[in-house]
Amino acid sequence: MKKMNAFLLILFLIIGFAAVSTNLFINVIANIGENKEDFDVIFYSAMLDELVVSSSVISEDKKTINYSTNELTIPNESSVLVFSVLNNSSFYDAEVSIECNIPLSNEYSVSVTPEEMVISAGKRRDGTISVNLNKPLIEAKEINFSCKLISNAIERDSSVDKVYDRTNYDVVLVGDSIMNGYGNDQKSFDYYLKNDGLANNVLNLSENGAMLFNSTYVDEKQLILENQIRMQLFGKAVNIRDGSLLIMNGGANDLVYNLQYDSYKLGVESVDDFLQVSYFNDVMNSDNLVKRIYDSLSGVATTFPNVKIFYIKPRLIPSEITKYYKDTNLINDDIALFNQAIDIWEERIGSKKYPNLHILDSNDYILESDLKYSSDSSDGLHWLESAYLKMYDEIKKIN
Repeated sequence: MKKMNAFLLILFLIIGFAAVSTNLFINVIANIGENKEDFDVIFYSAMLDELVVSSSVISEDKKTINYSTNELTIPNESSVLVFSVLNNSSFYDAEVSIECNIPLSNEYSVSVTPEEMVISAGKRRDGTISVNLNKPLIEAKEINFSCKLISNAIERDSSVDKVYDRTNYDVVLVGDSIMNGYGNDQKSFDYYLKNDGLANNVLNLSENGAMLFNSTYVDEKQLILENQIRMQLFGKAVNIRDGSLLIMNGGANDLVYNLQYDSYKLGVESVDDFLQVSYFNDVMNSDNLVKRIYDSLSGVATTFPNVKIFYIKPRLIPSEITKYYKDTNLINDDIALFNQAIDIWEERIGSKKYPNLHILDSNDYILESDLKYSSDSSDGLHWLESAYLKMYDEIKKIN
């Protein structure tokens, strides 16, 4: 009997241990399945009245937007914030709602659209916060808002790659193939900045084309400028820390390739245009290369007020070169007008409004001996290392 009792005791212990082990095993599996660290829903970008303001209004954890509308003075005048919400999860879709703290007033009305949305893993959805003035005011008014994300995970059957880049960049390169280091063993400014200990994480947006250059990535009606600056650079605004260097280059090859299309106009016909009182209005009222460089310089300098920005003007082409360029005299006339248009912009607008933007003229530093001619007949001029070093020395002096 004692043996039987002992046997039953051992049997119960085994059953009990098995039950505990099974329970522990199930709990471990359940915890792994939840993977709470993967669920990541954030405000990705924000644009206030068509100006990118992501870095100044999105909180550090990217869960809250705090902003003030632009001034409203006229009835029915509105200020619109366009925000983008990203589900940066790999394993979960998300139910998302936008919860805003809106000061109540009969002076204005506010609409948030949509207030709720379902966002698949790895996808973005846009929304708007529109503030409309209902009646005239004695003095202009700004309205302060705070909106936060409320999100719940939805299980899915498959995973996707993470979308959002959490790297903090300290150097950004934007522009034509010169910024790729063609002609210099693929070594651009980031190579020298890293060697001097001035750069760790470099964002090179010039990898796929030129700043004002048609490429396979865009058709002839859309400049690569749209891709590099408006689509890529502004989308990375929250990743570019204060004090970073942003180096932009619009080279001679860009102008040459774009001016071969009838749809692209320089925007300036002679130096006499600069003397006209209506010069800026005339240029900005049509689509041309000068207008686009004005827009890009103003947009970048406004978006990154605490970043040191360098724009390098294109160099003239040596007049005896005919293999790559059909009429170098006409091309150089356009480059000279383009560069003078940048000087006019800097003199009248840039130097006063954007102290963080520095204009460098490659013609002042780079000689013909600093250039390399491509072996590809469809290509053009590139910089040798000596050209990089000369421009890099000027950048370091200002930096």
